[in-house]
Amino acid sequence: MSKMPLSGASHRESDDDYAKVLATFDPNCRIIDGKCGLQWIIQRQDGQRAGRPRWTGWHYLRRRERLTDLYWQFCDVVDPNVLAVLQQLPEIHPGRGGTK
Repeated sequence: MSKMPLSGASHRESDDDYAKVLATFDPNCRIIDGKCGLQWIIQRQDGQRAGRPRWTGWHYLRRRERLTDLYWQFCDVVDPNVLAVLQQLPEIHPGRGGTK
């Protein structure tokens, strides 16, 4: 299911309420736009911190095609909403104000 940034959401990638979550594969896997604005990151939930889920980077990607390939590879049930989010991403991550 796709998520939109929340008002007052966290700026720490490892937080459950990180502001730049693009889509969630399942309760333990999600796609974010990295805080540095250079890449997309597939994260897995790998425990808890202060009683809340903690997320860790698993794959760091700049190409939409590779991101989509990994989604198909690791997702047991394909969610059309996640596919729609992926299809709307540029072919190459634009980086910090890049032209691609």
